[in-house]
Amino acid sequence: MIQQPTFSSPVELAPNHKTGLILNTPVMTSAGCWGFADEYSNLLDLSKIGAFVTNPITLRARRHSQDTQAVPIQNGTLVHTGTPNPGIRGALSKYR
Repeated sequence: MIQQPTFSSPVELAPNHKTGLILNTPVMTSAGCWGFADEYSNLLDLSKIGAFVTNPITLRARRHSQDTQAVPIQNGTLVHTGTPNPGIRGALSKYR
């Protein structure tokens, strides 16, 4: 197991929304960098992070893209890896 970070104060991400969005810690994954979390569930207690952001999920499943695409932007590079996604039904069925 990876040593867990310790953060003591919650973070409010949507202070103007009627229900708000409070994270227990300010730590969250970048979109898609950890897939759908099953790959990391033995390495890290996911309840210790504030939020987990999955790979994109579309209505219908999509196969792997043939090419990785990279677009330079002002502060770095935006990368589309072409990773497949199972679609909403597949994701709910497998990762529920």
